[in-house]
Amino acid sequence: MLIAAGSSRGNFVDITVPEWGWPMLLGLITVLLLVDILVFHRKAHVVTIKEAAIESAVWVTLGLAFTFVLWWMFERAAAVEYISGYLIEKSLSVDNVFVWAMIFSHFKVPRQYQHRVLFWGIFGALVMRFIFIFLGVASSSASTTSSSCSDSSSSGPEWVCCAMVTTRTRIRRTLAR
Repeated sequence: MLIAAGSSRGNFVDITVPEWGWPMLLGLITVLLLVDILVFHRKAHVVTIKEAAIESAVWVTLGLAFTFVLWWMFERAAAVEYISGYLIEKSLSVDNVFVWAMIFSHFKVPRQYQHRVLFWGIFGALVMRFIFIFLGVASSSASTTSSSCSDSSSSGPEWVCCAMVTTRTRIRRTLAR
């Protein structure tokens, strides 16, 4: 059963991200990924359980630490929303480990190359997701008038705001049926 609230504003925190916020976040993520692939995994090697546990602990700690950045910048409610989403995504991603194991064993990917294959596979998925989101926003904003994308509750680049408004409108129409 699908349950929807009447007002989307009352359910989530409205935050205004500073202009430097998104470029800084993307830059930090880029630096962390480059350090991972160019420093720690420069040479292909079999990742030991100890090394995997340490790396996992570091990545999870960074993800959890971001909660406090949000708390500091946007107050408690934004941090609670982030940590809730983070924990849900983390728990839902566990089943992917089994899928990767099956794919690696089916294609007989040598253990020393599995990190690199996984890294570039996830990176490729993120790039494709960005492309599809951008294309979806472009196509949906082309089919709607600019007046439907004027929502004062949205902040950020215009195409992101338009995507948020268009998505909210489509969800509301679907729920109204």
